[in-house]
Amino acid sequence: MKRALQLHEVTLRHGKRYQLVRRAFLALSVALTFALPVWHAHALEKETALPPLTGAPTSVWVGFFELVDPLETLAVILLRGLNAPLVWTVLPGVLLVVVLGRFFCGWACPYLPILAASNAARFVCARLGIPTADLKLPRITSRVVMVGVLLIGSAVGTQLVPLVYPPAVI
Repeated sequence: MKRALQLHEVTLRHGKRYQLVRRAFLALSVALTFALPVWHAHALEKETALPPLTGAPTSVWVGFFELVDPLETLAVILLRGLNAPLVWTVLPGVLLVVVLGRFFCGWACPYLPILAASNAARFVCARLGIPTADLKLPRITSRVVMVGVLLIGSAVGTQLVPLVYPPAVI
């Protein structure tokens, strides 16, 4: 009798190259998160044109197209409704999600590498005997907060997602 293929047994044909490209993209995302504000301030100070890359961790304009975070797009749809320009804006991101999987969370979001660095710093502090606060929340907490923020924001007619969504907070 054949046994079913398990999820952990599935690997990409070129897994190491895939991970290398993904990590390079994440590094670029983190670098842009910290460099873009400095770059923009410098351009404004020198009164020169803004750089070709503009935006924030949840929306980045790259040349001729914009990559928009799906959660931010959902918040806009709930608040304002769906329209053609919004569909064209979110289409490149949706196509990247179809091709690459969790594109925004796994490839473009600067939050996870920053969180990993934070966890590494906590580990080093613990090894040095420096106490760190540790608050454990149930895993469902983030989903409940996300749904609540989306619903409350659409009910009161304002964007609340940027106030609590980690990539937007960064």
